[in-house]
Amino acid sequence: MEGGEPDTPLPTEGDAAPAAAPRSGRGKPKAPAVTQAEPTAPVPVDPETGLELDQFGLPTSGPARKRWLADAGIDDPALIERAGETETSHG
Repeated sequence: MEGGEPDTPLPTEGDAAPAAAPRSGRGKPKAPAVTQAEPTAPVPVDPETGLELDQFGLPTSGPARKRWLADAGIDDPALIERAGETETSHG
């Protein structure tokens, strides 16, 4: 097409600009929507001493925990639970 007119006419000053075409998924990925999950449950507290308790109902404070375990005459259940876990090496 030498010297001929283009197949599609170019917009002139009076023409409105065409709407932007939607992007094909090649641009930036959309950030995931941020939502608030359920509020965190409060930490259990011993009503007598005011100490925070762990999942076993034992004080999380080191000295108080040792004293409680000694008084009860039992081994620390958190240590027993961890002893059952095995560590694997990747090499």
